[in-house]
Amino acid sequence: MKLLVVLAAVCACAWSQTTQDYHNLSGEQLEALVRETVQKITRETPTLTIDQCFDKCVALFVFDEDVTHVIDEDVTHVYCKVECVKAIRAHLVQTEVNELLLAEPSMTVEQCTNACDQLFALSGGHDEETSDMLCQSRCAADACKNDWD
Repeated sequence: MKLLVVLAAVCACAWSQTTQDYHNLSGEQLEALVRETVQKITRETPTLTIDQCFDKCVALFVFDEDVTHVIDEDVTHVYCKVECVKAIRAHLVQTEVNELLLAEPSMTVEQCTNACDQLFALSGGHDEETSDMLCQSRCAADACKNDWD
């Protein structure tokens, strides 16, 4: 019986600490927490679609009434969507760069970047710039890694 009382007290303390932590989160801290969560989700299941990632993320950030007056769940949903898009896009670029360099191991960083850019050619704007930067950074890291092997 004493064990049950101690266990209940520990659970209650842990629950109250979790709630208290949410009360004290700034917007930046919540965004960082969502980012870490999405990274974990996509590491565990790298084949997820953006919608599947989003569904898993928002399911993990369902707050009770005590917290919803402090944290707007709609904001959390936006963070989940943004982070899932970024994580899935980065995974797709990584996969394609791996395939490009596997097919042509002597490919230069510039050739790799151009080939990757062509695969992810978007209609301009922020998304195009983001995919260009992802392609360039992944190609630079992975093509240089091939040079060292």
